[in-house]
Amino acid sequence: MAIARPMSKRQKYINEMQDFVKARFPDAQFRLTPMPDVRGATAIWTYTSADALDVIDYTAGLTDELLVDQDVFLCVIPLPPRENGDA
Repeated sequence: MAIARPMSKRQKYINEMQDFVKARFPDAQFRLTPMPDVRGATAIWTYTSADALDVIDYTAGLTDELLVDQDVFLCVIPLPPRENGDA
């Protein structure tokens, strides 16, 4: 019998951010990577047909709140959808 590991605080907030983005931009797809020069930060590459500035404006409040209140640094980086549809 496998024992499920509890979800990390970071993963909980990554999931929350992805759900938040999907609620406004349903075509969004995501790819996660560590931020190269920021220890402990996660880049959420967000592929969507929405205007990049709309995505940034929409997510700015939540990313700031997570950093200040939860000490979780997530960076949403909007990009156009990939040609093959894979994020």
